[in-house]
Amino acid sequence: MTDFEIRRARDDEYQAVLAASSVPFSFDPDESLDPLESMFPTDRMVVGDDAGQIVGTSAAHAYRVTVPGGAVVGTSGMSFVTVLPTHRRSGVMRVMMQMLLEDAVEAGEPLAALWATEGGIYGRFGFGPTVEMVRQRIDSSKCELVPADPPGGRVRIVDRGEAMASFGSIHAEVAAGRHGTLHRDNPFAEYNLFDAPWDRDGFTKQRFAVYEGDDGRGYVTFRTKETSPGTVRFDEMYATSTPARRGLVDFGLGFDLCRDLVLWGRPADDPIRWMLTDPYAMKSENFDYVWFRLVDLKAALVARRYEVDGSFVVAVTDDQLANNNGTWRIEVTDGVAAVERCDEAPSLTLSTGVLAALYMGGRRLPSIVEPGAVGADSETIARLDRTFRTTLVPWTSEEF
Repeated sequence: MTDFEIRRARDDEYQAVLAASSVPFSFDPDESLDPLESMFPTDRMVVGDDAGQIVGTSAAHAYRVTVPGGAVVGTSGMSFVTVLPTHRRSGVMRVMMQMLLEDAVEAGEPLAALWATEGGIYGRFGFGPTVEMVRQRIDSSKCELVPADPPGGRVRIVDRGEAMASFGSIHAEVAAGRHGTLHRDNPFAEYNLFDAPWDRDGFTKQRFAVYEGDDGRGYVTFRTKETSPGTVRFDEMYATSTPARRGLVDFGLGFDLCRDLVLWGRPADDPIRWMLTDPYAMKSENFDYVWFRLVDLKAALVARRYEVDGSFVVAVTDDQLANNNGTWRIEVTDGVAAVERCDEAPSLTLSTGVLAALYMGGRRLPSIVEPGAVGADSETIARLDRTFRTTLVPWTSEEF
């Protein structure tokens, strides 16, 4: 194994970190990426160093996320995790991830999250696929919106300055009411409106539109592509009400030279399909999007609310954070959990990755584990599943 050092990145190493990450991420670092420098937390950027060469990169943003019931919980948003091909399987990523997790413990963040590009990597670090995302494609030649009451607002195309000034309050209102959504404190807001050259794929630069009315607010960031047929792409859309959502979708369907409307990062329970006169005019593709991890198991489970009461004794295994290991009694009464260590015989054994997948309420436990594999009967699995399940599925459209 190659000798290497895992250490904090220095304040002047952003360009070196960017250059190292550009190899596995397949992009060319140039001046167009300079605005990102102010958005990266160098105090929580960890690198692998082999004789002065950066061979691994990672970082953690101090995020906040809404959990079921509406509480907002501190979350370590892990990002920029790469290892050069010359140092794969040498332990660089394992040690970097361990340091970032220990930083999250020290910062008092009950949760960690990451946007996984590969599903086979992060389960071994205690993360579970928690938030599912849908990419939708609507053929506007085959449908229109189902008739409804006239909207009380209208859509305007705005410039970047107005977008930066107005989008934040809309996003905050949606985030407060939708669990799984990361809050956009600066510089996170600026990062999400960054017009990344690699995101264009033949489309125009990023453009912006806002819906304003007494029946709600909303916005989209969008691009267009002159092909045959032309395409409108909504990179993200947030709306505080059904009329605002309808108004923005109608805007996207109204481009004369574009037949296809592509909506990226939509929730798995998105109602847009049922707003169309022909629901089959929409084609959908689902992705596991954001993976979460329980950093402080007790704090995380107590922070959220539950729609069904229940009592369980669960043995938890965690290979990275010893504070989560052990047997826990989870007692949910009137939607509020009491979580304590105990010496009782567990009714089932779960890894932190499985608990993380369940945590936001969008995953079904029977689809993740076989009862015999976790030492439980099917009724115990069903009861725990009902307790963690939420009516709305979690959603976020963030990439970080």
